[in-house]
Amino acid sequence: MGHVDEDVIRVVVIDDDEILLHGIHTWLCQGNPGAEGPTDGLEVRVVETAKSVTELLAPASAPVVGSAAVNGGAPIRRNNGITHPVDPTRAGLPPQRLSRVALLDLRLRDGRRVADNVRALIQAGYTVVTCSTIDDAGLVHEAGRAGALSYVRKSRDADDMRQALAAAARGERHVSQSHAALIQRARSYGVPELSGQEREALRLYASGLTMSSVARRLNVKQGTAKSYLDRVRDKYEQAGRAARTKLELRDRAVEDGVLSSPRLE
Repeated sequence: MGHVDEDVIRVVVIDDDEILLHGIHTWLCQGNPGAEGPTDGLEVRVVETAKSVTELLAPASAPVVGSAAVNGGAPIRRNNGITHPVDPTRAGLPPQRLSRVALLDLRLRDGRRVADNVRALIQAGYTVVTCSTIDDAGLVHEAGRAGALSYVRKSRDADDMRQALAAAARGERHVSQSHAALIQRARSYGVPELSGQEREALRLYASGLTMSSVARRLNVKQGTAKSYLDRVRDKYEQAGRAARTKLELRDRAVEDGVLSSPRLE
């Protein structure tokens, strides 16, 4: 016998990875009742996807008729050319007992700060879980201060993610293994809150680029790029972590997940 509809965990996914969006329903729904393999007693449904928070919160397009096999025949909509179930709150269906959950990628290339995206989602009535393929302590901290409940690293196994989504639907926090590691790291040393431009300047410069190359990549004057890095150095100094030399900046970038490898590919 299936779950009562009000117990279903309805999730919207904001990610600009096209491949991930195409497979997100299958990935998150492993463990649902009736799915192949072991079940964890939760029923998760991906009801909508978008490549940015702005796109998600724009006026919803009209529902379209599509595959009844997706989400057990629930209404669906198309977004980014992909077919997905419609969020019941937008389709005029009865409200559910659990909160709507937004799964937000921390590294969207939308030009917006993570904190602004989190606040916009909360204002729209979502609880927020963040995720990324790289543990960036600064971004996780920024999202948490803005109101995100949990952070989970993207991995092949969706168990930790499903638990985080279930907790968020109840308005509760879930400390994943990756989040616990970041909390421990933050306790060991301060993690400065960098702006998007500061973080990108640090990533580029720490990757081995010259100041003039960083400026070209950021499409700003060289003096502006230098000012970004000067602010980065000051913030790390205030956090009690040396970042005066290029080597020290590279070490800080790797430690905080801003840089995943020493050099750009």
